[in-house]
Amino acid sequence: MHCNFLARLILIQFEVLKMAKGSSINGNADGENGSNKSYSVKGRGNVSRPKMVKEVKQGKHPDTHVLKVNGVEYARNNPNHNKPDNIDD
Repeated sequence: MHCNFLARLILIQFEVLKMAKGSSINGNADGENGSNKSYSVKGRGNVSRPKMVKEVKQGKHPDTHVLKVNGVEYARNNPNHNKPDNIDD
């Protein structure tokens, strides 16, 4: 039982480490008029917009928030003074 608990704890920690900081998330501009249907996440590859929005809402990407445009939610990095860090800024 103790080994099972440790294995689960390690898996949870691994999942947390896989979540990206805002600066390692890039919009793919693969939707209509250049909107983001998916995002490239360093170390994970492509993540769909709905999945990324869900992860942001769950607090898995601390430097990112959700922005709603015309009823559609998108992930967006919190603004800072380092323009390359901002998703599609």
